[in-house]
Amino acid sequence: MADDHAVDNEINFESLKALKQVFDSADEDGSGELDIEEFCAKLGPHLGANLTKQQAR
Repeated sequence: MADDHAVDNEINFESLKALKQVFDSADEDGSGELDIEEFCAKLGPHLGANLTKQQAR
């Protein structure tokens, strides 16, 4: 019998699309990766207003 709560831990398609949009917006150089500057500049505000490069590493 499957765990009924397992679905609670899965990401749905809409959430995955939204996450991909945030990533693509942050990936300014189109490399498919986020360097530390891109990560801090674009995702930092979502993770904490004063996120430093040291904290992100």
